[in-house]
Amino acid sequence: MSIDEKFATASAVISEHNDVIGDASKPGWIDLEVFISRIKSCGGTSEDRLKKLRYEDIIPCLITEITGNEQLAPTALAREIASIFRGGETEKPEAKIVSVKRAERLTPEELVKAFDPEEPANAVGKRLKDMSRGCKFVVFESGRTVNTGLTTKLLLEVKQGFPERSSYRAASTRGEIVPVYRVGELPPVYVDENPLYPGRILRPDGTCDQTGRSWDGVSLKVRQLIRLAIKEGELKVDMETAHRVIDMAISPDAESAVKQRYQHAALRYVELEGLGHSELPSLRVPMTVKSGSQQEPLQGGKKVIFG
Repeated sequence: MSIDEKFATASAVISEHNDVIGDASKPGWIDLEVFISRIKSCGGTSEDRLKKLRYEDIIPCLITEITGNEQLAPTALAREIASIFRGGETEKPEAKIVSVKRAERLTPEELVKAFDPEEPANAVGKRLKDMSRGCKFVVFESGRTVNTGLTTKLLLEVKQGFPERSSYRAASTRGEIVPVYRVGELPPVYVDENPLYPGRILRPDGTCDQTGRSWDGVSLKVRQLIRLAIKEGELKVDMETAHRVIDMAISPDAESAVKQRYQHAALRYVELEGLGHSELPSLRVPMTVKSGSQQEPLQGGKKVIFG
């Protein structure tokens, strides 16, 4: 998710919050322009720096001073925005080391609460894998945050000998059907796709593994126009062309320059936009990696396999 998308998503969350509050005279109302200005002033001027902002850093940017009322700390809102800035992943509390002996004494509920899905080989992960007989029982709330209530419920089911479930639907998941995982499996992480090289991903800082250059700060619209230029046959990519296109994409008037150079892509963008934004290239792809895996998705410049 680009920095523009993150600000847009955070703005949508704040706007929804403001709709409930009512108007600017009410405690808790947030000035969107002031919020974004404050975030940028405290260093949130790149995707990488936004990811490093904790919810405690975001709270002061949300508080609006109202005469005659105390300042309110919108902690829940700040946590949600911090999660957006990190790409949907929530902050993790500091992990406590659980020994093998202690893991043996913990109840199923205590094991689930101590479980770090990204560390399946530690004492808690091994104990849960044994207890579940390798069956699926882990449910995630969002990102890679474990839904401890449902996970404990399904763990007890398989522990008692019931067949594993591949999916689950419950009120706590807002009626949505969610997949169920086993220890060692993780939900797919959605990452940015390289605009110039379909099927290849960008590193977390936006770096292209082919050119060694970053797309950080390039708007989604410019990236989509470039992808459409490839689809329309206006752009044939080789290394020299790739560098020229990136030069254009990071220029001050990037959108205008790309539209002028790739006019069929610009027209196609307008057509697809009229059909709905879902028709435009999302440039987001799922990358499934086993937890605890040492695999480097871009190692050796090989094409990434997406699941």
